[in-house]
Amino acid sequence: MHKLLIASWAGEYSGILQYRWTQPFEQLKARGHQIVIMPDITNKLDPDYERNVSVCASILSKADVLYMNSPGFMQTYEMLVGVKKVNPNLKLVGDFDDDQFNVSPYNVAYKYCGLRELKVKLDGDGSTCYISKAKAEKDTEYMWIWKNGLNDFNAKLNRKNAKATARIISMLDLMFVTTERLRFKYRKYLDPKKIVIVPNAINFEAFDKYFKYDKGDGKVHIVWPVSSSHLPDWMEIRKSLGNVLKRNKNTVLVTLGVEMGCGRDIPLSQHEHIGWAMGYAGYLYNLFTSGADIGICPLGDNRFNWKKSPIKWEEMSSMQLPTVVSKVMYGDYVKDGVTGLVYENNLDFETKLQRLIDSAELRKQIGEQAYTEVRKNYNILNVANIYESELEKLCNKIKIIEVCK
Repeated sequence: MHKLLIASWAGEYSGILQYRWTQPFEQLKARGHQIVIMPDITNKLDPDYERNVSVCASILSKADVLYMNSPGFMQTYEMLVGVKKVNPNLKLVGDFDDDQFNVSPYNVAYKYCGLRELKVKLDGDGSTCYISKAKAEKDTEYMWIWKNGLNDFNAKLNRKNAKATARIISMLDLMFVTTERLRFKYRKYLDPKKIVIVPNAINFEAFDKYFKYDKGDGKVHIVWPVSSSHLPDWMEIRKSLGNVLKRNKNTVLVTLGVEMGCGRDIPLSQHEHIGWAMGYAGYLYNLFTSGADIGICPLGDNRFNWKKSPIKWEEMSSMQLPTVVSKVMYGDYVKDGVTGLVYENNLDFETKLQRLIDSAELRKQIGEQAYTEVRKNYNILNVANIYESELEKLCNKIKIIEVCK
């Protein structure tokens, strides 16, 4: 059997690259497959640009498979058309972990994927929360977060890029996605037989290096890793979360990542914030040393959230943490009362969070059951098998090239 030749463009640290490239292909490397990092060709002003393009072209001319992480943009489509002319036998593979056509306006990717301008209503503490489709620009309660020309946002160009993304998907010989809902979404652009579900997975070799830190303050710590795209989820659940904290003076909310406005809902004395760390190891360190006893995974009911993957539940379950999760998306994976507590509305959220606060025994039981579930079904050692077997099957076990933008 031929070993795989995997070439990639090195990318900046991000969750998608960690789970959709770094971890699975580290496993392939450990199995004897070769990993090659190609030079960056995104900066045309680089004095080595022409040489770097030549190196990449040489590799792609011999490649059997071109593997791309969330490929999009007009220039990518034009590049693929050119590459296929040079190497008609090249197999194209894409990996998607989000709905590229319905990106949350609070996600930084909206700058490149957003299709329309948007204004939002200001919350009492200055946070933005509610999207407005029809408000006058002079209305001081509303502000632009995405407007043509503001921070290089260009909705017209993005719409052209969205069409290019659809064309790229239709060209693929194979697509990897994280969930069945994403597979259903992308069937509009590609034959479902070519779409393979590969869940995000946990590298337990990394997780097993850490242990949960007990702060010894006798309090129950509730942890929630949040990014900018979670702002609407935060605003939706903030009052209910504050209600629980106010009823339980022995509880502390610990947020990791982006700092959200607390308003009058979250008692400042019961809130700790830890900023984003550099790299994945730093993120895990912050997560384990947060003193967490309970995890929460709230998601609002919208198209973007339904297409997400349950990776936050997987991470916290891998720490043997019990979690309260939304029915939105997480309900497809978490067994209510067994591997987590699934809530349907804000009142239900308060009730189920209170159950975990009240019972250390229930926290231990659910945490252990969730850990067993994730270690068995979301282990990178098993998930990497899907990547390996599907790529080998596509190429009839011949050499392949992997490219991750």
